[in-house]
Amino acid sequence: MTELERKAQQLAQKIHLDLIELASMADEEEKILYVNIQCDRMCPTGNVGANVVTEFEINIEDI
Repeated sequence: MTELERKAQQLAQKIHLDLIELASMADEEEKILYVNIQCDRMCPTGNVGANVVTEFEINIEDI
């Protein structure tokens, strides 16, 4: 496993655990947890591409 893959796996585990905790808190208050994270590889200028987060949203809403 490369360093990048290891870091990605660690981040995924942390995000997963944090979202479980947040979902539990939302349940206690009878709220809905909505999470939307979108990433893409974009080429804004020339042929130089970059990974970007195109959308990131976490909302807790009333049922």
